[in-house]
Amino acid sequence: MQHVDPDVLALLAMGERVANPVDQAHISECAQCRDEITELAHTAAVGRTTLGAGELLTPNSRVWERIADELALAPEPQLAPVVTLRPRVAGRWLPAVIGVAAAIGLVFSGLGTWQALQPAPSTVLATATLDAFPGWVGATGTAIVEESADGGRVVQVSFDAAGLKDGYREVWLIT
Repeated sequence: MQHVDPDVLALLAMGERVANPVDQAHISECAQCRDEITELAHTAAVGRTTLGAGELLTPNSRVWERIADELALAPEPQLAPVVTLRPRVAGRWLPAVIGVAAAIGLVFSGLGTWQALQPAPSTVLATATLDAFPGWVGATGTAIVEESADGGRVVQVSFDAAGLKDGYREVWLIT
């Protein structure tokens, strides 16, 4: 007969509702599992009564020796004595090192922020050299079509014409 897992029995003894329908059916028919739950529930109740009892007493080393003998446990290895070492004196270098590390961190953080805030570069789709009308001898210009990272397109036109004063200017992009 397959009994209920001991962990499930222990949780049931502590009042947890963890049994599935198959385990519940088995427990209702199996006196051995019911007795185990009863014993574990008693142990849990005794354990709960000691919660307010204060500090537990440390037993004499002979108690542990007898337990180890009865269970045929290997003797506990002897530990070497603990030697307390003096910490190295960081002296005046520690604040300087911390300051330099903080400054480097701030610089790299600032560079990262600056780079993240820069707009994405545009892609040049086309360029053209502009020809002047016959009445504007010596005038020159260029046109550049750029596409931004978001898909928008911009036409940038620049020109130079000798003798122009401030005022209204026209550029015609024919072909």
